[in-house]
Amino acid sequence: MGRDTTSRLPRVALVGRRNVGKSTLLNALYGRRRAITDAYAGLTRDVLEVEIDRGGYHFVLCDTPGLDVEDPDQLEGEAIVRARRFIETVDLILFLFEAPAPAPFDHEFLDFVRKTKDHTPVLYAINKIDGLEKAADVLPEFYAAGVPDPVPVSAKGRWNLNQLVARIAKELPAVRRKNQDQSEDYESDSDAAESGPAKRHGRRERIDKSGREVDAPALHGLEDSTVISDNSETETRIAIVGRPNAGKSSLLNRFAGREVALVSDIPGTTRDTVDTVFRFEGRAIRIIDTAGMRRQARLLASPDRVDYYSVTRTRRAIRDCRVVIHVIDATQGITDFDKKISALVKEYGRPVVVAVNKWDAIENKNDHTMREFTDRMEFLFPHLRNIPVVFCSALVGQRVNKLVEICLELDRRMRTRVPTGALNSQVEKWMNRAPGSARNLKIFYVSQVDAEPPVFIFFVNRKKEFRGALITYFENHLRKSYNLEGIPLRIFVREKGAEAS
Repeated sequence: MGRDTTSRLPRVALVGRRNVGKSTLLNALYGRRRAITDAYAGLTRDVLEVEIDRGGYHFVLCDTPGLDVEDPDQLEGEAIVRARRFIETVDLILFLFEAPAPAPFDHEFLDFVRKTKDHTPVLYAINKIDGLEKAADVLPEFYAAGVPDPVPVSAKGRWNLNQLVARIAKELPAVRRKNQDQSEDYESDSDAAESGPAKRHGRRERIDKSGREVDAPALHGLEDSTVISDNSETETRIAIVGRPNAGKSSLLNRFAGREVALVSDIPGTTRDTVDTVFRFEGRAIRIIDTAGMRRQARLLASPDRVDYYSVTRTRRAIRDCRVVIHVIDATQGITDFDKKISALVKEYGRPVVVAVNKWDAIENKNDHTMREFTDRMEFLFPHLRNIPVVFCSALVGQRVNKLVEICLELDRRMRTRVPTGALNSQVEKWMNRAPGSARNLKIFYVSQVDAEPPVFIFFVNRKKEFRGALITYFENHLRKSYNLEGIPLRIFVREKGAEAS
C-alpha cells in the first residue's frame, strides 16, 4: 500500500458551500494559483491538497468540493460522499462562509460539522470581507446564527490572512514550526499568476490530492515514506494524458495504491490536474493525472469555461513533467485525436510511453494480439515507431510496474550527453554510408548543444540540400547508437558561418 509523502503533516480541510471562495483562499495561502477558480459553481470535484510551508507554518491545506447540491447526479453524489468521508479524517475543519449572512445550507452543514467537534476542532471564517468596517457590519449576523468567534477575511483581497493562519496554529499547534521566525506577511505577497513560468524542471510544487484509503494491491517496490522535500530535483514528475475515459484516474490510483482521484464511466470526471507522490524502488515519483483532452472544435464550442481551464492545466502538466504516459483505451483503439495528443507532447519535447490500458478487457487474445495491435498503430501513425508501448490494465494492475520502470529509464536517458569527439567520429562513418543524394554534401562537424531533450547541430556546406530524409537517416542512427529510443531528438542544420535553421 503506497502512502502519501505528506501523510504525517497536520491536515486542514476547507469546507463550505460552492463558490464561497475556498479555492481562492487556498491559492492565497499557498502563494500561487494552484486550484482552478471561476464564478462557475462546483468546479472542484476531487479533494485538492497543497503543502503550506511558509512563514513558520507547515501543514497540508485541503480544498473540498462544495457540498450544497440539492439533487446531485451520480458524479456529484459520489464526490460529496467522498468529501464528507474525507472531512472526518482531518485534524482541523476550516468552515468558510460568505458575507453578508449565512445561507440556508450553512445552517444545515453547521449541524454536520458540530457532530465532529468531539474529535475534530472547527475554525470558522467569513470570506469577502474587505476591512474592519465591513466586518463590524457583517459579524453580528453570524454571531446570531450561532457561529462562534469567526475570522473575517478576504481571499481575493488577501486581507486578514495572517490572523487566519495564526488562529489555525492556535487550534492546531502542530502546524507551527519550532524556533521559526513568524515574520512572513501573507498580505504582502504578490498575487500568484498562473501564466508565470517556473524554472523548467525546477518548479517547487507541494501538491497532492487525497481520498479514503482502499484495499488495493501495492506496487512492487512501494515503500512507506516519511515527509520529503517537494523539490523537483529529487523526484521524477510523470504526467498522464489521453482522451476522456481512457482510464487515466484509475492508473493514478493504482500507482498510489489508494483512491486519490474520483473514477467514473462519465467522460470528463477529472477537471483539474490531480497528483500525488509515491515511492518506487527508493525513488520519489510525482504522478499527475490530467483532465481528458478534448478536440479543439468542441472546446471552442463549449459554453463551459471549465474545459478551457482544464486543457490549460493539462498543457502545463506536460510542459513541466519529465515523462508523459499517453493512455489509450484498448477497447476503443487509437484515434486521430490520439495522434493530436501525441503531437502536443512532441511539441513540448517530452519523452512518452504509450499505455494501452484495459488490455484485460480484450477477448480472445493470443500470442500475436499485441504485435498486431502495435503494427496497426505504427501503420496508422508512423511517428509512434520510436515510442515504447506497454499493454496494461489499471483495474487489475497488469504490467503497471513495467510502465513505471520504463518511465524512469526514459527519464535517465533523457539526460544523455554525447562527447563531441566520439559523435563526430560516428557521423563521419554514417556519412560514408549515406544515400547517394548526399554525396555532394559535406558535414564539417556536429555538436550536441543541449539535453532534455537532446539537441544536435550539424554544420554543413549546403544547408538547402540537407533535407528531411537525410535528417531522419541521422536521427535513426543517433537513436540506435546512443540508446535514445523513445527520446525526442531535435536536429538543426547550419551552413557554416550562417544562422541556425
